[in-house]
Amino acid sequence: MTEKTLQLERLCSNLAAAKHAEGEAKRQRLQFEDEISALIATKEEGVDTLDAGGFTVSVTSKPTVCYYIGKTKLFNSSSGILNHSRSY
Repeated sequence: MTEKTLQLERLCSNLAAAKHAEGEAKRQRLQFEDEISALIATKEEGVDTLDAGGFTVSVTSKPTVCYYIGKTKLFNSSSGILNHSRSY
């Protein structure tokens, strides 16, 4: 193998390892967010701020409202996405 091939192989191996670590970190982050959410009783709408020792935790809650005409979703207020597609 050439030096360039060895270098490319090493970089690809490092990239694969980094992507794996990134996926594991995301899984852990989502788990921690779920556990924190379970500990905090949130309002139906608004902001709750709590002291967590060396941290301040703020949770913003907002209702999700979807607008429909027939079976066609026109607008989702939580995502702000307007859907122009029509079904008849």
